[in-house]
Amino acid sequence: MLAIGIDDVHNRGLSKQITLKRCLLPDESLPSQSFNAIISNSLLHHLTDPAVIWQTIKKCAIPGASIFVMDLKRPESIDEVNKLVKQYAYDAPTILKKDFYNSLMAAYQTDEVVQQLSQTGLDDFNVAVVSDRHLIVWGNAA
Repeated sequence: MLAIGIDDVHNRGLSKQITLKRCLLPDESLPSQSFNAIISNSLLHHLTDPAVIWQTIKKCAIPGASIFVMDLKRPESIDEVNKLVKQYAYDAPTILKKDFYNSLMAAYQTDEVVQQLSQTGLDDFNVAVVSDRHLIVWGNAA
């Protein structure tokens, strides 16, 4: 995804205005208050400690920076997980079905994300369910 984004930024002549950066969190080398926007897709459910992403956003975003985080949301039941795997990965190899199942099981529910934001002092961010398996978090850094 990052390579496609970098190519797109370059092809549109925006390389001087936009820099896309791959980071492995936690990353103490990231400079404080240096990013105008922070976008994350499908990272949250992979983190052992979800506070890592929220603390990184709080540390690295300049005041007013746009924040957008999208991730899976954990379904209410194992039956619902199985239904989603069947619906969206019906023709995928077995290993990818297992990965999708495990990712759904590792994901957070909306109320858990709201609690994470509150514990990190990011109460002003919005959280919304945007599909049967995704949620988004968005807002502007303080």
